[in-house]
Amino acid sequence: MEVSYEHMQDQLVKCLQKEKRYYEICQLFCNTNYLDGWKFLFFRENRGVSIPNSIFFQQGNLLTLGINGHSNISYLDKNQALSLSAKEESQVGFAQCINFDTNVVSYMDSLFLTKDKTSKMDVYLFLRSILEQRKGDFTCNPYTFENCTKLDDPNVLDGVRRSLGAFCMYKSFNNVEEFDDYFESPSTLYFSEKIVKEVNDFVDMMFKMKNFIDKGDILLLQKPIHALLLQAVIIRFSSNKGIKFKASQLFDFFVNKLGIFMERELAICYLYLNNDKRIERFFGRIQANNKNILAVLEGMSWDLQHIRNLEEYMTTSDYENANFEIHALATFDNGLKDMLSVYPIEGFSFKEGRDSRTVTFQYEFSEFIKEIDVESYKNKRRQERRHVIFKKTDFDYLIREQQAELLALFKQ
Repeated sequence: MEVSYEHMQDQLVKCLQKEKRYYEICQLFCNTNYLDGWKFLFFRENRGVSIPNSIFFQQGNLLTLGINGHSNISYLDKNQALSLSAKEESQVGFAQCINFDTNVVSYMDSLFLTKDKTSKMDVYLFLRSILEQRKGDFTCNPYTFENCTKLDDPNVLDGVRRSLGAFCMYKSFNNVEEFDDYFESPSTLYFSEKIVKEVNDFVDMMFKMKNFIDKGDILLLQKPIHALLLQAVIIRFSSNKGIKFKASQLFDFFVNKLGIFMERELAICYLYLNNDKRIERFFGRIQANNKNILAVLEGMSWDLQHIRNLEEYMTTSDYENANFEIHALATFDNGLKDMLSVYPIEGFSFKEGRDSRTVTFQYEFSEFIKEIDVESYKNKRRQERRHVIFKKTDFDYLIREQQAELLALFKQ
């Protein structure tokens, strides 16, 4: 089988990143063109540049999360490497952005409509803090992704328009004084023509996004993640056997139904099946007596998708002086924080002009899963064959089957 130049380059990048070959990367940048266009990020403690606390903070139960919990980051590209070689010093410039998840944007609707700060105090203080301390840019990308496929429901569409109206109104405030003036005034919520136009533009964009997703032009892994979570819960509640049996079932599902290797999500599901206390908060609402368990699992899949999206957002920048962007997710899900620390990202790289990125984790996956030989499962089907399975799987149909199986299991 012929191996492409890009594939060889990707493999080298991943190896250099995984082995923390910082010096070798610098040398390749300085002496060759082999890594031109690539950017490397290494998350570490007490080395590199401190990540500002301004983008990562907590307000009551509302907090912001990044793709990694470390407080320092090292960055390398060709310019950085040449500068380090010549002066033994360099400067890194990065932009900051907070992405509001669905619950945050939905609560903004109620907050701005009623001006009742006491019932939504966490959101109120969170929004005020962003304006007061000028914590970079902010978006509602997670909200638009999560709701764009539901717009055929008129009730959902009406709710989306109201929530986006509140978001656009908040975005129109230039400073904290304008924010305070709004909540101190007795007037009722009113959307100006400008805000109505912005909302209409948002909704039009969401319909276009929906069409791209429906046609497969935009790849969202939320549905495969949803299927994986459902399968993990089915395995957990359908058998009293040990972790070796349950892990085997999980990886049979990966090989035969899922197709795609999702490292963090598989690791999390393995820990769930192994009754690991570190992931209890994230899976805490998965109880047989929870009547909303299907909605809970879907929400969990979106949370994990949003973390993946943060990685994608970091690969592009609209700021001329920024080498990269640091993105955070604003969420009420404190359990999601556990997911980032229990299986943390160690390195991250991407190439300008290419729709690809390389993520390496702190653990070696085959050693993290101790009860079974992970590589033997990967070898049951070649990666090319697993890719075909992933492409051909109707995940909507699969998820409906799994949901019915789970509900039937809980009725026994």
